[in-house]
Amino acid sequence: MKTHRTELIALMLQARESTALLIAAAMRCCAHHGDSTAACEAMRQDCLATPAHLQADLLAHFQQTHPGRAKT
Repeated sequence: MKTHRTELIALMLQARESTALLIAAAMRCCAHHGDSTAACEAMRQDCLATPAHLQADLLAHFQQTHPGRAKT
């Protein structure tokens, strides 16, 4: 385990960054539609509950439908 610690930490940081990008894109979508604070919070919770292996597809969807900022 110790030999893989660096890789594990890097993977966890990447997952955190991906989740942050997903939530930011979701909030742009909410803003575009004029969603209420409660609806935005529900969207945020849904993003947090989305399995990591599906987050990239959801992020791509939000980026395509509500581009807002440049893709990273």
